[in-house]
Amino acid sequence: MKNEHRNRAVTQLVLAVLKTNAAVWRAGEAISAEVGLSASRWQVLASLARGGAWLTVPELARDLDLTRQGTQKQVDLLVQQGFVALEDNPQHRRSVRVRLTSSGRRMNDRALRRWARVSTRLLPAKSVTQLRELDGLLRTLTDELDAALG
Repeated sequence: MKNEHRNRAVTQLVLAVLKTNAAVWRAGEAISAEVGLSASRWQVLASLARGGAWLTVPELARDLDLTRQGTQKQVDLLVQQGFVALEDNPQHRRSVRVRLTSSGRRMNDRALRRWARVSTRLLPAKSVTQLRELDGLLRTLTDELDAALG
């Protein structure tokens, strides 16, 4: 009986995460649309901004948990828009490096400023410590799901 209650609680948690994921995606779409991007392209810009100087498409795909092909499509569109540039990769001839351009950095910063207006209103009663604990719990859930299925 104890396992049944625990399984039900874990299932409810996973369903809540799925619902939260959909809400986060909608928020990302709305915020990125305000600056003329899609949420997918904003994800790539944000990943490059976090990652430092440059990343390859496979590294971006791993960071975003997306397919390499889907990430490549977003990178190609961002190149056309002038938000990222491609560089030769001395470590791998066929896997070019992707970096933010100054306009890409400005675009990401614009989207982040809009996100800040939303994020300050989220979970106002929770402390930074509680938010970090929740982040840790969600990361653990992700790792354990990957391990259980992998």
